[in-house]
Order: sequence, then structure tokens, then C-alpha cells
Amino acid sequence: MSSAFLTKTHYLTGLQCSKRLWMSIHQPESAAEIDSGQQAIIDQGTEVGRAARKLFSGGVLVDNPPDEFSSALARTQALIADPSIPALFEAAFEHGGVRIRVDILERLGPGRFAMREVKSSTSVKDEHLRDMAIQLWVLRGCGLDVSSVALVHVDNDYVLDAPEIEWARFFESADRTREVEALLEAIPGEVRGLRDLLAQTSVPDVEPGSHCKNPYACEFWKHCTADKPPEWFAAQQRARAELRAHRFEAARSGEPWVSGSLAVTLEPAEPPVWYLDFEALASAMPIFRGTHPYEALPFQWSLHRLGSRGEVEHREFLARGDVDPSEEVAESLLAELSRDEAPIVVYSSFEARMLATMALRTPNRKRELDAVRGRLVDLLPMIRSSVYFAEFRGSLSIKSVGPTLAPHVRYDDLGDVAEGVGAAAAFVRIATGAVSGAEEERLRGALLEYCKRDTLALMEVHRALRGLVGLA
Repeated sequence: MSSAFLTKTHYLTGLQCSKRLWMSIHQPESAAEIDSGQQAIIDQGTEVGRAARKLFSGGVLVDNPPDEFSSALARTQALIADPSIPALFEAAFEHGGVRIRVDILERLGPGRFAMREVKSSTSVKDEHLRDMAIQLWVLRGCGLDVSSVALVHVDNDYVLDAPEIEWARFFESADRTREVEALLEAIPGEVRGLRDLLAQTSVPDVEPGSHCKNPYACEFWKHCTADKPPEWFAAQQRARAELRAHRFEAARSGEPWVSGSLAVTLEPAEPPVWYLDFEALASAMPIFRGTHPYEALPFQWSLHRLGSRGEVEHREFLARGDVDPSEEVAESLLAELSRDEAPIVVYSSFEARMLATMALRTPNRKRELDAVRGRLVDLLPMIRSSVYFAEFRGSLSIKSVGPTLAPHVRYDDLGDVAEGVGAAAAFVRIATGAVSGAEEERLRGALLEYCKRDTLALMEVHRALRGLVGLA
């Protein structure tokens, strides 16, 4: 690695985990593929970054691609030398074996600049300070007088009240010059350490742990935990001591743990019963008037119904996307659930929150929506307190519990939409007109199939739990 360059990403990755950095360079094929949800987050960050450039009128983009870094360096220097250019976007710099591209470099005056890092988050986080520090170190190492460092992020209090987003109100700028400068002293040693690390011929011996998820989920998690026994995953869970012991023993022995109180726990969900799942958008950039960044708005629901004699029905709804979906989602859901007063099984508190959101946005239906919320029965805490299988591998998500308790329920055969973030991104594409015709119909079909799979899984998990205590 002696002649190669670190990037900002390498630096931040190495601070999180030396093994992750080493593998990203020497063994990248071991990384998990980026799924649709992760790609949606990446795309959203890119979109926010582009929007922030609108705050700096007259700015010029250094548009040389990553594999033409030398050309980007030359282009950057030419623009810096031109005092008529008020700002540079994606300016390229190199110092001390580190290469960076700066989101926004603002000219403050003759020979003076400000660095503006753009994030799609709604606040400043510790990892953002490290991100800005390595950039400031490179900039000053290149001889630039950078007197101001700020994070430009989304203002969560902004409400869309005009046909188009007002970017000056949408973004908030947080000056963090002092905090970032305080981190500069350690950077030379950190850079040397990371370069020495990458020069090693063998992978660092780092045990998986909480750092694998913080501040970012590691793409090598599955690789690094592939040889871990089931009890290792159970031991990682933050649960009450006695419950953790039950999980650990079930994982070690391979024998399921089922609490003696499970039958009583399940009593509030006796058939006939409904199973409900929402999908909601939470776009950084609000789409509908009266909404703010990242506001969760349900746009779709799926219902399965299990009758007292075992009969099964399915109903579903997906909003058009041309208007705020709150009213049509509420109306369609209430029309179905008004058939009876049966309990409604959900998985986590998400559906309760979405019903509360719809009640606020459709006050004429608040009483009925509140009544529906009162019928909810959450299956997740029942499982958390009463059941553990080794095959859960420490996870109680429906995508882990479902295929374990009901093996015929799968998620690996789904196409473009296979998790919630990807579903939200797909609906945003529909709502913003990014797709139409056959492509829109394909996405709508994928959305319906995914949401249907979740309520099917929920119903089958419930039936399996009832079977464990002889109720089915």
C-alpha cells in the first residue's frame, strides 16, 4: 500500500474497524451486495448533495470522474485561480497520501475559503466531524486558507408550503470549525497507521461486535460471522439476564425455548383475526404540501384475515401517488376493517404510529382510526418474551422469525422490492413521476407482492405459535 492513496472513505472505514478497511481493499469480493434499500439511501444522499449546490449561485462542478483524479486536481487548481468563481463543487485535493473530493468549497474572499460538507441527515453527528476533519487536514496541507467549516444538513422543521422546495429554508448550516480543528492533531498518526495496516499481507484479527453496526453497518458482517455458532448471536442480544440465558441455552442445544405462559400471552389474538402491514415513504425531500423531511406517510397496506374455521382472505391497497396518500389509505383501510371488531395483529409499534399519523392528517377520520389503533395486538413482544429458536441467529425481525417458524414463507424470491426502505424508494419514484407506463406497473406489482408477503408471514408465524401450545 506504500504507493497507493487513501480516500476519505478509507480513513473513516479504518477508524471504525481495521479489518473492514483491510478487506475492502484486499478482499472486496467478500462483501455483501448492496440491496435496494441501501442503494436508495445512497441515491438519496446524492440527491441531497446536488440540491445543496443550489445555495451557491455561480458555483462550478468539477465533474471529472473518480478514475480521472489527476485531471480533477488540475481542473480544481484552475478554478481556484479564477477569482470570479464563487464556489467549487466536488473539488479534488491530495495531501499526505490522502485524496478527497470536497462537496462545496466556498470562496470567502481573496485567498480565503470555507468548506461545506453536505449530509442528508437532520443533525450533526460525531462521525460527521471526523469526515470534515480529514478533509480540512488535506485542504490546509495543500496550502489553502480554510477559515470556516460547516455541515449543511436537512432542517427537519421545514414544511413544504409552496409548489417547489425553497432550498434556503430546506437546508440548515451548522458551523463546526472548532470541533473539527480539535481533531486535526491526531490525523497524521492515524493516516500512517492505516497505510501500515493496508501494507500487511494478512487480515487483521478483529472479533465482530457492536462496532460492526456503528456508525455504519459493515458490508462484511455475514462474512465475519459465518462461522459463529447460534449461541454467539443469542449472547449478543440486549435483553433481561434471565431471558438472555433462555436464548443462549436454546441456541446452544438447538432445542427451541417456549415459555409456559405463551398460551396466555396469545389469548388477545384468538381468530377471527386480521394481520396488518403498512409501507410508508420517508423521503428527505418532501413531496406533498404540508409535509416535512423524512415524515413517514403510509402509502400502502396489506391485510390478511384468518377466520375462526381457518379460512383465509387477503386484501390490499396501494395509493396512486399523485396526491398526499393519507386520506385514500385511511378510507380504504377503514372500509375493510369496519366489517367486524376482530383483533388486528401487527409486528412492532410501527403500525400504531402510522395510524396516529393518519389520524392527524385526516381529522374527520380520527375517531375511527383511533378505534382501529385500540384493536392492535403486537406479536413482537410476545415472541421476545416467550419464544426463541437457534435459527433466529439473534434476530427477531419478521424476515428471520417468519422463515424459521413457517419455512414455506420466503423473502429470497422477491425482486426489486424486498425490504421497507426499498419499498419507500420505489413509491417515491412513482410519486415524483420518475417512472411511468410499464416500468411504473412493474414497480407497483413488486410493491404489492412485498407488502402481501409481510402479512402472510405474520399470519403464518401467528399460526405456528398457536401450534406450539396446541391451539391450532
